[in-house]
Amino acid sequence: AEHTGEVCQQNLESMLAVLALEVSPGQSVLNFNAVQLAKTTQILQCLQGKGLLVTSDVAASRASKHFRKAAALGGRCAPLLATAVDRPEALVLGRRFDRVLCDVKSSGDGTIRRWLTSGTQWSGSAPESHEGQVCALRAALRHLAPEGRLVYSTCSLRVEENEGVVERVLADGTVELVEVTGSWVSKFSPGVGAGFERCVRVLPSAAAPH
Repeated sequence: AEHTGEVCQQNLESMLAVLALEVSPGQSVLNFNAVQLAKTTQILQCLQGKGLLVTSDVAASRASKHFRKAAALGGRCAPLLATAVDRPEALVLGRRFDRVLCDVKSSGDGTIRRWLTSGTQWSGSAPESHEGQVCALRAALRHLAPEGRLVYSTCSLRVEENEGVVERVLADGTVELVEVTGSWVSKFSPGVGAGFERCVRVLPSAAAPH
C-alpha cells in the first residue's frame, strides 16, 4: 500500500510544518523544495480536492513520484503541478500562492533520534550554507500572495539555520512573523532569542513516542 501511495508514512515532527501552514480547501499552495513526498500528500488531503498545489524539486525523478502518490488519493486530489528545476530560486510560475511551504536542506541534526532508535551511528552532516538558506527563503517569499502565509522549516537544531535565517529575512522589512496557532503548539518549545517566541522548536525528546 505504501508503494502505491494509499499509505504514506511520516514522522510527527514532519507533519507539524503543514499543520502550521493552515491549509484550507480552495487555496493555492506552493511546496517549495518539495523533497519529502509525504508533505505533498498531506497538503493534498488538506485541500480536499479543491484548490491548487504546485511542487518544486531539483530532482525530476522525485517530481514524477508526486504524481504517483497523488493518484492514490483519487477524488481527494486537488490539481497538482510538479516541477523540477536545478536551482529553486530560479523558479518562475507567473502567479502567487496563498500558502508556501519552504522546507530547506539543512544539517539534519534534529533527526538524531531516528539514528539512535535504529542503532545506526549518526555521523552528522555538514551544515548547509546559511547564505544558501537565506537565499532559498527569500526566493520562496517571492511566490507568496499578499496576506498569505509561509512556513519555513528545517531538520536542524542550530540557531544559525533557523532563527538566524528568519532574522536575516525579517530585516528586509517585507514580511512579518506571525504566531503559530493550534492546540499542539504548547507541547513544544518556543524559538530561541528575543522576538522568536512565536516560532516552534521540536526537540528530539519532545517528538519521541510516549
